[in-house]
Amino acid sequence: MKILHLSSEKTWRGGEQQIANLLRALQAQGVENYVACRTDSAFARYCQQHQIPHTELPFRGSYDRKTNFGLRQIVQDQNPDLMHLHTPRGHAQGVLAHKFGKLKLPMILSRRVDFVPKSRWFTRWKYNYAGIARVLTVSELIGQIMQAYLREPKKVIAVHSGIDPSRFDTPPPHTYLRDTYGIDRHTPIIGNTSALAPHKDYITFLDTAAELTRQGLNAHYVIMGEGELRQELERLTAKLNLTNRVTFTGFLDNLGAVLPELDVFLMTSEEEGLGTSILDAFAARVPVVATAAGGIPEMVLDERTGLLADVKKPMQLARQVMRVLGDHDFAEALTTQAQVLLLEKFTYQQTAKKTLQVYREVLEDRA
Repeated sequence: MKILHLSSEKTWRGGEQQIANLLRALQAQGVENYVACRTDSAFARYCQQHQIPHTELPFRGSYDRKTNFGLRQIVQDQNPDLMHLHTPRGHAQGVLAHKFGKLKLPMILSRRVDFVPKSRWFTRWKYNYAGIARVLTVSELIGQIMQAYLREPKKVIAVHSGIDPSRFDTPPPHTYLRDTYGIDRHTPIIGNTSALAPHKDYITFLDTAAELTRQGLNAHYVIMGEGELRQELERLTAKLNLTNRVTFTGFLDNLGAVLPELDVFLMTSEEEGLGTSILDAFAARVPVVATAAGGIPEMVLDERTGLLADVKKPMQLARQVMRVLGDHDFAEALTTQAQVLLLEKFTYQQTAKKTLQVYREVLEDRA
């Protein structure tokens, strides 16, 4: 089996890590992968480093003719069995290349976000395009949204994203954050590893930090991510008088060693397809406090694998953080049950196994 994967993003975020995990697991199953990725992107560099066959294309937008012709040429040269559309621009370009190139291979679409697609004509057309055989959603919630949107809801299959838990099998001591940023060893560290993007709602993260400070908690807050909102969030940190309590590390590539150092993983998203950074926290045995946004409750089972609060409710979030920090046995029970759920349902091998099963079903239907 040979699969053509389309990845159009410039930077490396959770979605790109998911594609990388999938390629790795599929290759282990004997699947041949070929990638069409954006020119000079993080994923192009990943393919170069790991010797993954690939072609770089501009992916300038939904109607980029050079990319469109490039995809048709790849299909002609590589003769893949399936095309997997992993990203929004990849989705649009793949459908257009399929339509105007009169391509015959079936397509699989991945959907990772938890909002309803737009109602304009082109968006509805590209989602309902007959050449798309299945729509894979990273959570059950997104699956329900897409079933209501599509003319053929039976095409939708939920395949949860998974991670590689072995990344977090790092030996102690875990002291990177304390050593690098001068955090006292007795001070609890509360952190998040998400990109600094609007839907991650770091404003509520900082408001929660301010509320915890008002309640007398002497903690340090670490934001391990990068994004367009950094300057705005740094200004808000100063306005809340939290400059000495909040550290912006930027993107870190050593999370396997860093994440176990946290005392609480605090996720304050207002929208979230699934939120695999929570799975990283599970693997690192860090108790999770999160908002009940999007697919998060499919991982954070309230009072069992973590604690939930309503979206944009800093006082609720602060109360849950205090519960975790105030009861070591309770926190230990949460992380133990989170580990069990992770290994049962959310590893990247399980994601790849389910995805491969869909590939086979589509090809059998076609045959």
